[in-house]
Amino acid sequence: MTDAADPIPTRHDRARAPLAAALGVALVLAACSSTGDDTADAGTATDTTAAVASTAPDTTAGADTTPSTAPGTTAAPPGTSTTEAEAEPVADPPLTPVPDGYEEPAAARGSLTAFEYTTTHTADGSASQDKTAMVYLPPGYDQDDAATRHDIFYLMHGGGGHEATWLGRPSSPTSLVSIFDHMITDGVIPPMIVVAPTFDTGPGSFDASVDAFASELVEDLVPAIEGTYRTHADGTDAEALIDARDHRIFGGFSMGGVTTWHMLETRTPYFRHYLPMSGESWALGRFGGSSSPVETAGELAEAVTSAGYEPSDYLIFSATGTLDMAYENMSPQIAAMRERTDAFEYTETGFSDGNFMYYVVDGNRHNYPWGYEYIYNGLRLFAAARS
Repeated sequence: MTDAADPIPTRHDRARAPLAAALGVALVLAACSSTGDDTADAGTATDTTAAVASTAPDTTAGADTTPSTAPGTTAAPPGTSTTEAEAEPVADPPLTPVPDGYEEPAAARGSLTAFEYTTTHTADGSASQDKTAMVYLPPGYDQDDAATRHDIFYLMHGGGGHEATWLGRPSSPTSLVSIFDHMITDGVIPPMIVVAPTFDTGPGSFDASVDAFASELVEDLVPAIEGTYRTHADGTDAEALIDARDHRIFGGFSMGGVTTWHMLETRTPYFRHYLPMSGESWALGRFGGSSSPVETAGELAEAVTSAGYEPSDYLIFSATGTLDMAYENMSPQIAAMRERTDAFEYTETGFSDGNFMYYVVDGNRHNYPWGYEYIYNGLRLFAAARS
């Protein structure tokens, strides 16, 4: 394995305006179907549209490649249709960009390591597969300190990505690692372990991969990681892992966002916190969150309520940008979820008065660096909810 990290650009400074977007009839875009190329900017379809202008340069490296129709069109993927459901306006929560200097190296730095493990849950039907996840350990982490436990964040990439997409590799970490260092050093979040796994998101493989990965995650990766590092789990059997769910987060971008909704639907006992970025739920099939938002919201609500969970038992921080092609896909689903108050209590002020947020940033595109802001805000609000 090479230690050369794939190039991911630093997030550019840009103006951020409050958003009070009326979400009309859903436009069904192919926002979570991947070509497997991790370098082209998926937002280039917006470049010729003057309806919404971005103050940020159009970065090209680090984008999750996903075909999209241009804004203002009503084209839908084959076999889907626009929904008759209309969404209520969603206000931009009063959140904040990543502080200046957070993407520069911190005085106290954590470490990055490649973690090897084996899974028996494979999309191709093979008996087993050797895999690698990148693991971030916070500043001051001491493996010999059994008394100190750490929260843990499992962070999934999007289409065409891999285990080094978010964090980089030990010899060349990304600026997201510096953001974690600063957040922990400044007390924004408690010392936290971050795990960046991978699975096949290539064309035609995602449906099988996400199902296999859900089992791989809770039966292979989580036990391997939490049996090695100092987390809140007192063991690696299912009961011990479930008992530690309050200290575990799952999040992802684009196809990783789709995967995050899948974890909420199918693995709620293992995770209390969910951070889906620029990807909607495919609980009812591809693009279901946009083509059938009411039904998708119902499927998610029934999954968690039928398992005996109350809204206070899980927190969801969802996010995207107005120039992100996933915006048109996520927004109908989010609006429909707001109607299911038995499961989703929408809030714009933090998790003290709800369990579900939707963070929309004016001008953000479908690129990983924009996700740094979503991660920063999601993690600090999850931490604040427990303080």
